[in-house]
Amino acid sequence: MKRWTLLLMLVPSLALAGPLADAQNKLDAMDFDGALQQASQVLVAPGVQPSDLVDAYRIQGLCLSAAGKGEEARDAFRRALSINPELNLSTDTSPKLSAPFYQAKAIAREIKPIRLHHGDPGPRASGGDRQVEVKLEADPMRLVKGIHLCQHVDKADWRCGETTQVTEPGQFKFQLAPAAGDAPVTYYFEALTDKGGVLSRAGSRDKPFGKIGTPVAVLPPVGKGDTWAGETSEKKQAGIWYEQWWFWTAVGVVVAGTAVGLGVGLSGSSSDGTMDYQVSVE
Repeated sequence: MKRWTLLLMLVPSLALAGPLADAQNKLDAMDFDGALQQASQVLVAPGVQPSDLVDAYRIQGLCLSAAGKGEEARDAFRRALSINPELNLSTDTSPKLSAPFYQAKAIAREIKPIRLHHGDPGPRASGGDRQVEVKLEADPMRLVKGIHLCQHVDKADWRCGETTQVTEPGQFKFQLAPAAGDAPVTYYFEALTDKGGVLSRAGSRDKPFGKIGTPVAVLPPVGKGDTWAGETSEKKQAGIWYEQWWFWTAVGVVVAGTAVGLGVGLSGSSSDGTMDYQVSVE
């Protein structure tokens, strides 16, 4: 039993495949009560992923619409759209069932979906301030009840810290784990439901933020006469090619030669067919 419990904790999508698939099958069979019950199980499951939450809310909305509960159906669809604003229903969905969805879609166009934003603070020296911030920019249906930081230090496993409670959008601070020496720390953030379902992420395990603790050279602003960091003094002394005297001397010679050529071409022809060259230099 402990083995199966551990497996479901490590791979939550496996635990949800049954209820979510059953919900869709019951919906297809027009067993709306049964589909609604299965979708409700998915919505309260810990560790459920954003795509599964979207599907569960979609099924919930269709079931409520079939029961004649238009406002509740619209709210369920709005929750789904706040997670994934690109959601669409199947083209063969009954107009009666889909009407609340298109109402929710029209509202969602004017409202930002759930979004976590984190500006990577860049490299910092180990032992310095290892605090990072994330901003919950929008949560139109107030689904986000918590945010936590997941981090990976050197070769250790990924760990998600304690959840910070959330009541409204805002800025939230988290402390990175201590690392030995210059060991890199990579991390990401998750916005959670009250049951621990994942609504949104900033970063991910595949594309985390950071390598905090690994110094990286940063180029300074460049002003007139300055050079980029690392540029040699010889290059600075040589200057820019188009500011050199020899460049403009060469340009002058080319321009003078072109003017002489044009003068010869325009004045060198006479009425008897002979060539009469006149060159005037002023």
